[in-house]
Amino acid sequence: MNARTFWISVLVLASAARGWADPPTGPELDVFQGVASIDQDYYRVRVYNDAVLNMSAFTVIHVESYNDATFNLSADGLVTDGVVVEGSSLFNMAGGSVRGVKGGGTSVVNILGGELSWVMSEGLEASTVNLRGGTIQLVEAQGGIVNVFGYAFVRTPQGHDSILTGKWQDGTPFDMRLFRDNVDGVPNPRIVLHEIPEPYSLVVLLWGGMLLKRSVRKL
Repeated sequence: MNARTFWISVLVLASAARGWADPPTGPELDVFQGVASIDQDYYRVRVYNDAVLNMSAFTVIHVESYNDATFNLSADGLVTDGVVVEGSSLFNMAGGSVRGVKGGGTSVVNILGGELSWVMSEGLEASTVNLRGGTIQLVEAQGGIVNVFGYAFVRTPQGHDSILTGKWQDGTPFDMRLFRDNVDGVPNPRIVLHEIPEPYSLVVLLWGGMLLKRSVRKL
């Protein structure tokens, strides 16, 4: 099943749940080059080649990025269905809200903030998902790698899944479900936890380094 078929199926199911007779339709936007910004609501947006698309407001139902394209989401941008990131494209999310994100190919997904129902890396290639902030409900790694950067991690098995709690680097607590992370009692090796210094520890380390440097100068 290709990306478009997958998402159309999701749209059909969502339509049924909301009482729509057919999938919604509306204006579409294709960006092939240069830098563009979302300036109105769209049904579907596609970004190709090395184009860059910025979205900080308005509503789009579905976004697809291909080749070496970049899609940046921030502030009050809203993607009500999902973002499909394919090829070697890049998706940066610093704010806004998305229902779901799927990374395939050798794409890179960076989640720094905002609200996200689920994120998934898939395929046999080296897709990478980096989680550094935001509110994320569900994480799935069928292929590629999902990196979680934070501290105070607790990974608790729950059936075939796990519940991951911890704190982002700025101290904000989080909890998320890791889908099929506990099959046969073994954590999914594609979901990698990266422990980084908590803010207080980082200050102590920096202060200690300054004191050491001062002592060396006196010697």
